[in-house]
Amino acid sequence: MNIFKRKKEKEATDTPKPDELPDNETKKWKKKGKDLADSGRFDEALKCFDKVLEINPRDAEVLWYKGSIHYEYGRFDEAAIRYESALAISPRYEEAWYGKGAALNSLDRFDEAIRYFDKALEINPQDASAWNAKGASCYYLGRLDEAIECCDMALRINPQDAKAWYNKANDLRKMGRLDEAMNCYDNALATNPQLREAWYKKGTMLHELRRFDEAIKCLDKALKINPQDTETWNAKGNSLNSINRLSEALECFDKALRMSPQYTDAWSSKGIVLAGLGHIDEALRCFDKALEINPQHAETLHNKAYVETNLPAKPTEESLRLGRINLDRGSIGVETLGGVFTPLIKMGSSLPLEHRGIFSTLADNQTEMNLHIAFGENQKIEKNVSLGRVQFTGITPSPRGVPQIEFVIHVDSDREVSLSATETLKSDPSSRRRSLRIRLLD
Repeated sequence: MNIFKRKKEKEATDTPKPDELPDNETKKWKKKGKDLADSGRFDEALKCFDKVLEINPRDAEVLWYKGSIHYEYGRFDEAAIRYESALAISPRYEEAWYGKGAALNSLDRFDEAIRYFDKALEINPQDASAWNAKGASCYYLGRLDEAIECCDMALRINPQDAKAWYNKANDLRKMGRLDEAMNCYDNALATNPQLREAWYKKGTMLHELRRFDEAIKCLDKALKINPQDTETWNAKGNSLNSINRLSEALECFDKALRMSPQYTDAWSSKGIVLAGLGHIDEALRCFDKALEINPQHAETLHNKAYVETNLPAKPTEESLRLGRINLDRGSIGVETLGGVFTPLIKMGSSLPLEHRGIFSTLADNQTEMNLHIAFGENQKIEKNVSLGRVQFTGITPSPRGVPQIEFVIHVDSDREVSLSATETLKSDPSSRRRSLRIRLLD
């Protein structure tokens, strides 16, 4: 609630007269304090207002200003006390009734807040913002029919009130009336295309409806308005994850965490994606970080427990497990010349299955070879999620092209991906096939 903007709009009609006519010194301090407050220099403004109250302690407007500065600082208890002092002096001071309602609302004292909003509306029934504020309190109390009535009252006063359309959309959404909610979000955005929270809420609702591409477009609109909003980055990451754009999803979670390292939901969301890709150790570190911030975070507790009870077996020298994946969400492939992702096991393939490939050495007496395996759908390898850069070692020193190295990517019915490799010599077709050692480079 923007207390100062509201005050400025109503100042001409709702400024109580002080009990005593102030002298020139009081006028000077009061004007200076108001100018400082309106420009956001709150600490200096408080000093000026204290000077006024030393001379005239019954200046209700100055008490209102002090309350509103405390409100801006998040000191809601102190704000409520100052508003009450203003009302004791000027019982018809609409802005003080509204201000105390806003402070109580911020303290989750919603029933009390409604009583103060009602007093403001008794003085001025045409106050659309007071109707909106009362509706918000009703929403938090679960009194959704009353909340919608408040929004409708605000819209009768001003059909272009974007905040009222937005609040009504939230009320309808909570009631499960999703088509009506979507129309209200659209009305809010038609009235005010810069209403970031409406783009965000519409995006999250589209995500719940599994309309992920549309959700991402809405969330991008919200991020264009405020690129520092971590909640929106996290929501976009979740939508990207739902349509298999996994690298982009991880980038969104990382952006959120760079801006807000204590953001529990982003750590948990990142862990979910990493676990689904089989990056178990990294996923567990993300879950641990989330639980360090909030030990009672239910979703993280559940996901960590699930991952820990389904840990893949430890790798051997002859077989390397690369993790667990979901083939409904991407393909498994390798990096080829020019950083191209070449799919080997296609998205949607039935399990269990395996892919066999053969390659040879490029230099004489070569004893090691590298292979980069990834998961995704993008043609560029770096846009997909790496399952691992591996090295085959123990190749028989021979002229180039002689060793025949067969690698096998196996995906079992539990979606576990493993890799093995064997060697035969082209110069000796009867030579015995032998296993090569494999080690993970990253």
